[in-house]
Amino acid sequence: MIRQVKLANWRSHRNLTLDLEAGTTFIVAHNGVGKTSVILGMQWALFGDLAVENPEDHVTLGQDDPASASVTLLLPSGEELRVERTVAQATRPKPTFEPSLDGRAIDNEGTLRSLLRDSFQADPSALSSLCVLPEFVSRRQRRPSEDLLHRHLSEVLGVDKLEAAAEEAARVVKAAAKITRQIRNVDTLEHAERDRAGVRIGELENQLAAAEQHQQQLAADSARERELAATADQWRMFDEALQAAMERRSDLAAKLGSMTGRTVGPEGLDKELSAVERQFQVEADEAREQLGEARARLQLTETLLQQLHEAEGSCPVCLRSLEGAIAEEAASSHETRLTLLATEIEDGQESLERTAAALERVREIRMTVQQIPTPQPPAADRPEADAGALRERSASASERAEEAAAEVATIRHELALLQQRLTEDDDTREARQELRREFRREALAAATEDALRRTAEDIKKGRLEPLDVALRERWKRLMGAVERADDLVFGTQGPVLQVGSEQLGTARMSGAEQAIAETLTRMLVVTSTTACRFLWLDEPLEHLDPAHRRMFATMFIRAIEDGELDQVVITTYEEPLARRLRDVIPEAKLVYLAPS
Repeated sequence: MIRQVKLANWRSHRNLTLDLEAGTTFIVAHNGVGKTSVILGMQWALFGDLAVENPEDHVTLGQDDPASASVTLLLPSGEELRVERTVAQATRPKPTFEPSLDGRAIDNEGTLRSLLRDSFQADPSALSSLCVLPEFVSRRQRRPSEDLLHRHLSEVLGVDKLEAAAEEAARVVKAAAKITRQIRNVDTLEHAERDRAGVRIGELENQLAAAEQHQQQLAADSARERELAATADQWRMFDEALQAAMERRSDLAAKLGSMTGRTVGPEGLDKELSAVERQFQVEADEAREQLGEARARLQLTETLLQQLHEAEGSCPVCLRSLEGAIAEEAASSHETRLTLLATEIEDGQESLERTAAALERVREIRMTVQQIPTPQPPAADRPEADAGALRERSASASERAEEAAAEVATIRHELALLQQRLTEDDDTREARQELRREFRREALAAATEDALRRTAEDIKKGRLEPLDVALRERWKRLMGAVERADDLVFGTQGPVLQVGSEQLGTARMSGAEQAIAETLTRMLVVTSTTACRFLWLDEPLEHLDPAHRRMFATMFIRAIEDGELDQVVITTYEEPLARRLRDVIPEAKLVYLAPS
């Protein structure tokens, strides 16, 4: 909701500060005092040039000082947004603005508009028209706000891209039609030829119905074949990846077999690796154990030999005296044993190193095997036919579908050609060929435009139904004092009165009907498709009779009580009317504007 509006040198106001609250507020002032100035100032401050294109034209006449407008707004998030804009006369620098969110500066206009879009879930250009309805004057031409309402609903309903594509197709139709108009002046058909063309048109219409049905069937077949071909390609890539993995595993299995002397296939590689690794690990452990024992025996023998030499003819164990020959024999025996143990240790060391190297190679093979990717099969079942055959079938189906589409386009082109201008002769063959091409282009573009627009309208019709129901109910409730045979519904461009099978746009409504229809529509659109919960209206009551004025004001009170809106601000120059409404609706507030 809007908490405050401040204006300085803006239109009728030299200096104005307007503090506002939630609920319904009537701003009362005579004509010319500045009710519309308040609304335009608030719009410009919040939406910039999206709402007011030439703000320099609104500087108070006779003032050299620049004009400024600021608005303080409570966002749905609970944060407070404040925007102040300043503009001088047309010959001065361009307008400036200073926005802030809870006291934090906002960088630029784009950031501000993104904040408004995210906060209110609608484009700011649409918000500037939806939540503010200035100058309820009965007009007989289309209003810019109706275009904004149409664009907003198209975006909300998800058909804006369809409509943009239809507009592009319409431009192609227009360009092609211009060329065909220039070419078909080359010559004309004889009367007899036109009679034959009429017969031909009937034949072509029958052919077109059959060709379109055939095209739809072929298009479905083509899509199915493309999907099968894509699935087959996925399976082919899976098979190739699996084959590559198996070949890599086979190479590693052969490498392992060369080490063990055993033949192993790629499927049993993991099991064989585990077995061989365990075998080599056991052999390495045994070699280490034997090597340790040999080294211990060597150390013991060296100790005994040293003790024998130190004993000087005595036994180092029992200390008995040994004869010289016996001592020499014992020393010789120890030395022989040392030689044998040294050889055993050397052989054991070499065996351990060989086993450890083999174990390292086995582990390297295991790491390589673990790094081989394991391809995952596609989710879809494997097609019975191979990928090549399916691609050929897909290409053939696509070609048939394209031929059918070309046939339909050709028939449509010939129909358009015959219906708009049938002119050919031998002397202007090149011109006739170009005409055929352009008519085909025009016909295809026209068919595309028609299909896109019909699709967009069907989507809008379906998705607007809940809003239509609500709009009818509120129209009947508000206009129920008068017996009426009409309904207010959403048309393709905005609110229309449905009378039987005929729809009346706002240009054919009375001033009162316009005011009520536009207010009901925008209030419903604002509350249903945006997060905006404030609505400002400029002099809507003046177009209504007393009974409808009270119901009109009560409608806003009810909307606020039901939580649909938080704030409604209505301007009026009829002070007695505002006071009577305030007496009937105590919740309403009156704010009087005095001349600056």
